[in-house]
Amino acid sequence: SQIGSRLHARVGERRLRKGFSAILVAAALWMLLKALT
Repeated sequence: SQIGSRLHARVGERRLRKGFSAILVAAALWMLLKALT
C-alpha cells in the first residue's frame, strides 16, 4: 500500500510538472504573439 501511494505521488508530480511546463510554453507563445502584433 505504501509503495503504491509513493508511486501515485511520483506520477502526480510528473503530471504537475508537465502541466506547469505546458502553461509556461503557452504564456511564452502568447507574449511572442502580443509582441509581434
